[in-house]
Amino acid sequence: MEPRVSRDPGREPARRCSLKKVVVVLVIVLVLIAAAYVAGYWPEHRRLEETNQALQAANQKLAKAEAISRICRLQTKLLALISLVEANNYGDAQKASKDFFDQVRIEATQTDRPDYKQALESVLDTRDAVTAGLARGNPEVAPLLRQSLLKLRQMVESAG
Repeated sequence: MEPRVSRDPGREPARRCSLKKVVVVLVIVLVLIAAAYVAGYWPEHRRLEETNQALQAANQKLAKAEAISRICRLQTKLLALISLVEANNYGDAQKASKDFFDQVRIEATQTDRPDYKQALESVLDTRDAVTAGLARGNPEVAPLLRQSLLKLRQMVESAG
């Protein structure tokens, strides 16, 4: 038996036409999906970038403020030390001196700024002279401490 083949001349072009329509519709749908994705993604991506830049700027300002705060705390300790020396309270001044110079050393190792590091190391260079002067009860230590205070003030001013 022969297979039955129906050849309807009008049907084949209709299939081709409907296949083309399906392909065109699919392409349009894919283009619309891509456009919607880009339209939604791009503004959000841009907003995220702007937010990240603002966050980075805020973090830099915070780091600067924290550094200034630490230097101000060192100034406060140094002022207390100077007050003890001027009151001839050398025993307590020795304890305060140790605490102050230990904090200066910590700050010098943690700072990223070379100018801060240099200033703090110059303050640390006076440690032996201050310690020896306090052990002898020498009031001439106060001017040396005031010089260190001046360096700390200059650090704060340079940060502003």
